[in-house]
Amino acid sequence: MSAVVKGIKLLWKAVEMSDNARLAKQIPASGVEQITDIPYCESRHPLNMLDVYFPEGIPSGAALPVVIDIHGGGWYYGTKELNKNYCLSIAKRGFTVFNISYRLVPEVTMDEQLRDVMLALKWINEHLNDYPCDKNKILLTGDSAGGQLACFAAALCGCETLRAVYGSVDPEIKLTALGLTSPAAYLSPEPGIMGINAKTVLGKGYEKKAFSKFIDADKLLEIAKLPPTFLVTSSGDFIARSLTVRLYRDIEAHSGTAYIMDWRKSRGKNLPHVFSVTQPDEPESIKTTDEMLAYFLRQAEKSNKEGATI
Repeated sequence: MSAVVKGIKLLWKAVEMSDNARLAKQIPASGVEQITDIPYCESRHPLNMLDVYFPEGIPSGAALPVVIDIHGGGWYYGTKELNKNYCLSIAKRGFTVFNISYRLVPEVTMDEQLRDVMLALKWINEHLNDYPCDKNKILLTGDSAGGQLACFAAALCGCETLRAVYGSVDPEIKLTALGLTSPAAYLSPEPGIMGINAKTVLGKGYEKKAFSKFIDADKLLEIAKLPPTFLVTSSGDFIARSLTVRLYRDIEAHSGTAYIMDWRKSRGKNLPHVFSVTQPDEPESIKTTDEMLAYFLRQAEKSNKEGATI
């Protein structure tokens, strides 16, 4: 393992310790059915797993709107447990939530992580009837590195060329909308620590691989269209605010549909990177998640009306 990779892993280990302390103080939402640690592909890797959450006591045959969530962690660390409280809070609102883990750098590179996500989406699409799911209402979400994977996965879902470039399966899932919280969706290496991190995430010799032409969201948008997209960032998001605003502008430039919720100071403080995911019970987080879900449901209603008109 190189000194660079060791340094990056130490950095994320410190973040992990902070996250563990934060999660230990939170109270998970109650009244939610949890089906955990379901393998979504044949690898049987411990990180190729997902959970399913939905409200307890729902009527037989109920079909709830679906949310699929991909955790962040700089591509280097984290599991579905990182976002569990966030996902449980969404399920409590009346949704069926799929919470995904994927393999991590440096065991794999970003393109392999994306293939994991696509396999998870394929599994979900094939098992929607096993859970209280409305297959016509599906929101794909992700934060930070998970936001990049969600963004790219949504692009691949609608573009055979990109699936071939990334060596991905076609999950055949119909996404209604996309919810991206501080997505790090531009990976071209630049000077500084983020550039160094990007090189390790993409892997040695990535420049010679077909996907190297499509490591920034704007390049994907030249040949693929995203579902209607709700973006979240904040004034304290020093990691990805500029990237989130850039993605919003790039989606609009390519005639896509997007809305950005860009928080300024609230209650006298700047809201940090992915605040709505890490602190799901804070007032600003509740408002953000409620607005994202409302946006998703409006897009589903619009899509259903357009389908009925055709």
